[in-house]
Amino acid sequence: FDNNRVVRLQQAIIEKNIKPLPLDKITGLPNVLRPHIQNGNLKIWTTPRPKIKYYLGCDVAEGLGGKRDSSTIYVSDKDGRQVAQFKSNKIKPYEFADIIDAMGRWYNKGLLVVEKASGGHACIERLRIDKKYMNMYKCKTYDEFKREIWKVGFDTNVKTKSLAVNDMREWFDKGLIDINSNDLLEEMKTFVAEDNGSFNAVVGSHDDLVSSCWLCIQGMKSSFWYPF
Repeated sequence: FDNNRVVRLQQAIIEKNIKPLPLDKITGLPNVLRPHIQNGNLKIWTTPRPKIKYYLGCDVAEGLGGKRDSSTIYVSDKDGRQVAQFKSNKIKPYEFADIIDAMGRWYNKGLLVVEKASGGHACIERLRIDKKYMNMYKCKTYDEFKREIWKVGFDTNVKTKSLAVNDMREWFDKGLIDINSNDLLEEMKTFVAEDNGSFNAVVGSHDDLVSSCWLCIQGMKSSFWYPF
């Protein structure tokens, strides 16, 4: 990512005093989410507005704590403005499904884009089967009989990740997304292209919020929307 642009955006956040809402300023927040406002896992800049479409990019980790990866959610409205963020490396996939479900339903039953990797499979199954959450991104595949098969979740591989990351680079460069999270901007500084063409955080850094951001953008690019 263009580090000069990243730094300018960080400066703008400081100058405009953009901060997450305190708990007493948030109305209608689901009870399961309240502790996460208090401990800093969940940051909300804008509460849900009626009849607005929201998109949630969800990157699922195993919740093992320490210096391991975090489970993250990036929430954007239909105009590309970031409205909320979740990040924690101590939340197990089945617990994270409850958080995703609560956030998705609160944000007007927004479109969930959940990555099918690591704990993502367990998370998707719980959301779809146990929680009956219907507005979820699907990817199309074909079987040996040339039949279309639609599978819930974002299937990440070398090709799809490269396309998604480059979409995020383009949207960021063109100002099509309005990022409020300094945590995400810090991750973007250490997110690099390897010599083999893959995209990753430099050793010792993380890219979990970056992943949830490009997942969210894939949802915004798609025409999927399943009212329920």
